[in-house]
Amino acid sequence: MATPKPASKPAATPAAKVTTDITVDLVVNTEDELRRIVFGLEKSTDDDGEPKWTIHFKLFQRTDKTVDYGQPRVSLDVVVDKNLHDKAAATAANGLSAAQTAFLAGPGAKAALDSKKPGGKPADQKVQSTLSK
Repeated sequence: MATPKPASKPAATPAAKVTTDITVDLVVNTEDELRRIVFGLEKSTDDDGEPKWTIHFKLFQRTDKTVDYGQPRVSLDVVVDKNLHDKAAATAANGLSAAQTAFLAGPGAKAALDSKKPGGKPADQKVQSTLSK
C-alpha cells in the first residue's frame, strides 16, 4: 500500500514591515503644584521607512498655584537615540514609571532650566536619559 503524500503547503509570503505613527503626552505635576512637565513622545517614520522617536519636553512653572501656568519656561524637542527606541515604545505604551517621574521632576527639570541660562549646557541628553530610568 502506498503512503499518501502530505498536501503541499502554500508558499509563505514575506512578512510586511508595518510602522505605526503615534503621539502621546505624559504629564507630571509636582506635589507642590508649582511645576508641570509634559513629556511628549512621538513616533514617526523617516524617508527610508525607519522609525524615528522624538521627545517633546515642556516645563511649566508658576509661583502661585491659583494662577494658570501660562507659556512653558522651557520647550525642547529631542530626537531619541536608536538604542533607546525600545524604551521609548515601552514608555509610550505603559506611561512613566515612578523612577522616570521622579527623574523628570528633579534632575530632568533642573537640567532643562539650567540649559536656558547664559552658557548653560544643552539638556537633550539628560531629558532623553529619562527613558533609561
